[in-house]
Amino acid sequence: MTADAKFPLPIDTVPMEAKLAEAIPSDGGAWQYEPKWDGFRFLAFKSGKTVDIRGKSGKPVDCC
Repeated sequence: MTADAKFPLPIDTVPMEAKLAEAIPSDGGAWQYEPKWDGFRFLAFKSGKTVDIRGKSGKPVDCC
């Protein structure tokens, strides 16, 4: 992880959150859904060989 890398998205990009709904939308749109499994959620930013992995909180995740 490097501070001087240029990523297509800013490192402070906020992850999308699921929204509670009372019913499945019925406006004829092409809706999709996916189950929420327990576990970790990360955002990965890549530029060339440089990768920066951030937790949902925006903090860097150090690994390997």
